Amino acid sequence: REVWVDPLPDVEGQQEWLDSFGEVEEVFRLPDPETGEASDRGYVRFHEHTSAERVVEANAGAWSESERILTSQCKKGEKYPTYPTSVVAAILGRGGENINATKSEIGAHMLALRGEGLGTTTTHQTSERMHFVCI
Repeated sequence: REVWVDPLPDVEGQQEWLDSFGEVEEVFRLPDPETGEASDRGYVRFHEHTSAERVVEANAGAWSESERILTSQCKKGEKYPTYPTSVVAAILGRGGENINATKSEIGAHMLALRGEGLGTTTTHQTSERMHFVCI
């Protein structure tokens, strides 16, 4: 139900453009790294999978893995998760070692993984999809 769109139309034309594919549940525009304002890139979650499929078929966006990753984390007692290992655990690493190594490598002040069930913060945007927040 979710796609990555780059670029998204201007806010003024966004609703009409998205409605041509189907009913939209949420649009999450990534913040511009320099200004912090909403950029022209982001995720669109539709109410119906077929709406998102129309975006991909029109080459106007690509499938997003964030929703799939978050909803497929193996729950206690579950035998067949979508992925053979926890993608979130692989990104974070034991005790956060992987994400902290990435933060150091890119010279970031802060690098965090956000999404439903992955922690919240009052100073950065939160969303139900998985994404990185980097400062």
